[in-house]
This record gives sequence, structure tokens and C-alpha cells, in this order.
Amino acid sequence: MVSARAARHGTLLGVGAVAILGVLAYFAYGGGFPSTDASWTLVWGRELLHLDAPSFTADTPTPHPLSNALGLVAAALHPASETVLLAVGYAAVGGLLVGTFVLGQRLFGAAAGILAAVLLASRDTLLFYGALAYVDVVFSALVIWAVALEAARPRRGVPVLAVLAVAGLARPEAWLIAGAYWLYARPDDRREAAKWAVLVVAPPLLWATLDLLATGEPLFSFTETRGSTPETGRPTGLGGLLAEGPRIIARTARPDVCLAAIVGLFVAHRLGHLKLLAGALVATAAATAVPVVAGTPLNDRYVISTMALLCVAAAAPLALIVHGRERNAWRLAAAACMLVLLAGAVDQAPRLSDRRNDVVDRDTRRTAARDALGLDIPCRPLVVPNVRLVPVAASWLDVPLDQVLDGHRAVPPGSYLWGTEAAMRNLLVVEGRAGIAAPRPSAPIVRRRDGWTLMARCPA
Repeated sequence: MVSARAARHGTLLGVGAVAILGVLAYFAYGGGFPSTDASWTLVWGRELLHLDAPSFTADTPTPHPLSNALGLVAAALHPASETVLLAVGYAAVGGLLVGTFVLGQRLFGAAAGILAAVLLASRDTLLFYGALAYVDVVFSALVIWAVALEAARPRRGVPVLAVLAVAGLARPEAWLIAGAYWLYARPDDRREAAKWAVLVVAPPLLWATLDLLATGEPLFSFTETRGSTPETGRPTGLGGLLAEGPRIIARTARPDVCLAAIVGLFVAHRLGHLKLLAGALVATAAATAVPVVAGTPLNDRYVISTMALLCVAAAAPLALIVHGRERNAWRLAAAACMLVLLAGAVDQAPRLSDRRNDVVDRDTRRTAARDALGLDIPCRPLVVPNVRLVPVAASWLDVPLDQVLDGHRAVPPGSYLWGTEAAMRNLLVVEGRAGIAAPRPSAPIVRRRDGWTLMARCPA
């Protein structure tokens, strides 16, 4: 039995490791900035802070209760709001890496845990979405920690469900994972099982209640997400899932990790851990698949938790080499896996470098836009090239959403922030997605910053 003092020591050690890895990832990943989706949470957080109804519409991203709560806290700390979101985003990266290590260590030993965390940290998918403070990284960290808690003590119950309940306020996939876990681990005592079930049903009920209060529609998040799927151009439905799902998994985890993970599942079987690892993989993959079949889009950031579990499986063969208890054939297979992962690392390095350069480039151009806007503008409203900059500029200026307009809809007298085509690339006009910049209005120039121009034509 672990003493209370040892438990506190372990908790402090874990928190310290999360913080250190988050800071290291920040520099390794090239800094970053909140995505447009994250910027919407700041807009909604400001509205909640002023006791206004949040402006959830069909044109905005899906609102998530957990990220909205974070947006409320961050908005209260303006002008440091974006820094708060980025800090939480990188804390999530650190938490995901530590959770992956802990899971790998508990199943296959410390060496395998370290390798699993290194593999995950070097996936360019995690770099990109971690650097842009997507809530999906927070969700994935919570899911992996839930699996790690289960690995420490099988059928642990309430602690696992409690973590999944928090995850269920970030993404609905956690509802399905929690339901599957409840069916697997529920106690024989009906009263106790009913108590566990509260943690399963509470997140979807809370989400639906919040949607009902904000929009009058309890299924708003689902129906609006499904309704906007055609505009995203992303695969959906059973056909889209079967056609693109395996490719997205291979693209995010990379083929070397997927190949090594196959051997790793055999290793898990030999070491008695297949049920947990394979069960977690199936649960996370199925939880991602079900909403897609129901009509929501498939996105590579939705499979980060599955990617982390594949990294754990890929690291499992290292346990056979370190412990040296298996026959030569198994050790040769394990050594072959390590060579595959090494070759994969060589192939992954340029991708990782390109992603980092992309983050740094976007961050630089986004900072230039903020510098051009300044702390104040000659007059309002502010008009911007398209809707992607609307929540960002509203957050920068700390003004109500109706004070920042999409130039496609209206260009009344006011101030105008526009960028050159190169300055707006992949910030406002994203390659492979619908949406272009509105024509630049003609007005006197107030200031310029590295491709961005603030203009104004104020009413008399």
C-alpha cells in the first residue's frame, strides 16, 4: 500500500515533469498561438464574463464546455488571455507525454515508457495541434491518464470514470469510452454500479443542458457540427471512414509506429497486457468512428489518443531486449522493430522540421497583424478580410463580437485590417479549405507592419 507521503511525492514529481516537458515542448515546437477555434472560446468567455449569452451559431466552431470554462478564465485575464490558452495547451502536451510514459512504464518497463513518450513527442501531428492550443490535446491527455490509472489497478472504477467525465466535457468521444469501461468494470452491486453510472451520463447531460440554455436546442453542438460537415471538405459517413480512416491513422502515427505496434501487441499478449492495451485502442478508435458514421467530420486531431496508444504498443518490443528473458526469435523481432523505428525517425525528422517552421512562420505573421492593429483603432467597427480573423481581432481588442465584421458581409465606415496574400496564407486563407479574403477596401493608411495594413475611414 502506498503511503500518503509517497503519494504526495509522486504527485509533485508528476506535476513537475508535466511542467518541464511542457516548457521543453514550447521551445522544441517553436512557440505557437491559439487557433481560430481557441480564439472563439475567448470571445464566448468574454460574453459569459459579462453575463451575456454566448454567440453560438452555425458559423462558429463546436462549443465544448471544458474549453468554454477555460475561455472564461482566460478572458478574465486579458490582455494575457492568449498566453493563458497557450500555457494550458502546452501543459496538456506535457501531461500527454507524462501519461504516455507512465502507461508504457507500467505495462512494459521504464525504457519502453521513455521510448513511447519520445515517439509521441516526435509526431508532427502533436507538434502542430499542441502549438495551436487545440482542446483535442487536453482531451487526449485525460484519456491516456485514464488508461494509465486502469493499468495501475485493474477495474479501478471511479477514478478512471472521473477522469473520463472531465474528458467528456472536452469531446463527446469520452462518453462512448466511459460507457464501454462501465460495461467492462462495473461492480456486481447494483447500487454501486448506479453510482458509477452517474459519472458516465453526467457529461452528456451537462453538455446538452448548456446547449439548451445557450441556444434553446439541447443537441445544438451535434446538429450544427453535422450540418457544417460538407463545408469542411473532410471525410464523413461510413464510406469516408473506411476510405480515409486507415490513411489518417498511418499519417498521424506514421507507418513505422504502426508496424512496430503490430509486433508490440503480440508482446503485450506474451506479457499479459493485451486486454488493456488492445481494449484501449479499440475503444478510442471506435469512439472516434461512431460520430463520423453519424455524419460529423473525420479530422486527424481526433485520433491523437489512438496515436499515443500506438506509440506505447510500438515501444513494447523494447522490453524484450532490455529484460532479455525471451527466446532469440522474439528478441530478433524486437530488434527489427527498433530498426524500423530508427528508420522512421530519420524519415520523420524533415516532417517535424517543416511543421516547426510552419508554426514559427504563422506565429510571426500573426504577431505582425496584432502589431498593425495596435492597442486601439481610430474608430469602430473593425472590418477584417474573412470570418477566421473575427474572433481573433475581437479578443485582441477585448470588444464585443458585433464590433468586428467579416468583410464579405459588410464594409461600413470604420477601421480595416488587411494583409497581403503572403501574410494571410494559412492564417485566413487556409490551403485545401473553402474561404477567401474579401477585396481590400480603399481608405487612408494608419500603419503598416510586415505585410499587414491598418486603414480607417471613420464616419464624420
